[in-house]
Amino acid sequence: MIEAKNIKYWVIGIIIVLIIVGLLIFKPTFSKKTPFDKQVLDGVTLTHISINNESNIYTYRAEAKATKDMNINYIKIIITKNKQKYELVGYVGKELPNGEKASITSSTDIDITNPEKIEYVIVNN
Repeated sequence: MIEAKNIKYWVIGIIIVLIIVGLLIFKPTFSKKTPFDKQVLDGVTLTHISINNESNIYTYRAEAKATKDMNINYIKIIITKNKQKYELVGYVGKELPNGEKASITSSTDIDITNPEKIEYVIVNN
């Protein structure tokens, strides 16, 4: 017969094994904070900037808030990593009145995590 003390260790061991198996199966993704948490452009402030990797698809996300009335077609996102420049496009496609927010999302299969520099160009309609 198994003693009560040993049952605790067996239960803990089984729980640990289940957690490890679950992590291996579901492979959680983690958002890496960038040192570029807030970027102030002419008429737009970008916040909540993140670059996520999920199954080798790298997704740039940011929230754009207009600081004046603007008509924005898209924002060109120029990411420098290892002295290479990669261009992404974050579509807005509408007029943003002062104070209004829009989500910017752009994805690529190129690893853009840990960029050295991020530059932006606002393209108006």
